[in-house]
Amino acid sequence: MFASKRTRLYLLSILGIMVFGLAFVGCEGDDGAEGPAGPAGGSAASMYGWVQAGEDWGYRKSTAAGDPVSAIIHVDNVPGVPVVTANGDVLAIEPELTIYGGGLGYHGVTTTDADDSVVVEASFTGLDGTDKEVFARLGMVGDFNILVPDTDDVDIPLGDSLTVSWSAASDATEYWYTAYFDCDYTDTAGNYKYWSWSCSRTTTSTTVTFPADSIWGPLGEIDSVRYMDGDFDVYAVNGAALSGGPGNVTGDGMGVVLCMTYGGDLDIDEADGAGKIVAPTGNADVPDFEALFRQNILGLQK
Repeated sequence: MFASKRTRLYLLSILGIMVFGLAFVGCEGDDGAEGPAGPAGGSAASMYGWVQAGEDWGYRKSTAAGDPVSAIIHVDNVPGVPVVTANGDVLAIEPELTIYGGGLGYHGVTTTDADDSVVVEASFTGLDGTDKEVFARLGMVGDFNILVPDTDDVDIPLGDSLTVSWSAASDATEYWYTAYFDCDYTDTAGNYKYWSWSCSRTTTSTTVTFPADSIWGPLGEIDSVRYMDGDFDVYAVNGAALSGGPGNVTGDGMGVVLCMTYGGDLDIDEADGAGKIVAPTGNADVPDFEALFRQNILGLQK
């Protein structure tokens, strides 16, 4: 379910890291004469978050003009309390989304405009007493769904890998997926063991394969499985690349605001009657999600 507090706070923290990287990108050029000192200033205003198709976080449909969309936005490094709107509708402050000192989290519902887009804007009074604003314009991502497996309740025989494929979403620049697998088992020496593996990654592909040893752990030492549980979620994204790239917030500040459509989830369990354990097949793993930010953060452009 997209609305989980953990998922929302995790994504906001990642976007916050991206915005933090934007603040450290400077300009290069020939040295010249120094000008007069400017007024004292602080960090640039920042806005980050996402717009999601539907009125609640489990809603999975493409949007057309006038359809509902939800927005979760965080604004930081501004004096006072900014007014944040999505297509002119004022978003309410949501305390649980306020995760950075000096910033505020906002949440609300609006409708798309005539060309199926949304403008998110934060207005505030600057330190110099003048009106300021930061804004981002987003085109909504199209509908998409998980195709393989063809059911959201997936049973996997012991030792098998898992391949997930989904349809392409119009206007998506990449896909963000999360997964976890937990496995309680008895090893060949009779000891109880526990295996846990999770990921949060991006890809431009519409297929991902999880090798057997990511799901079950060290297959060679498993005698019998007591319990296995897993979950998979996928989202289509545009607006700015989660894997690193330019921010898309303009005006009197900087930031990253995404448009996201939820493609669905899988509830994963061990199939009844354990199958024969087989050696895991090779599969090129997608780079670690957090590592993508570490690799690209200094290359972010305003």
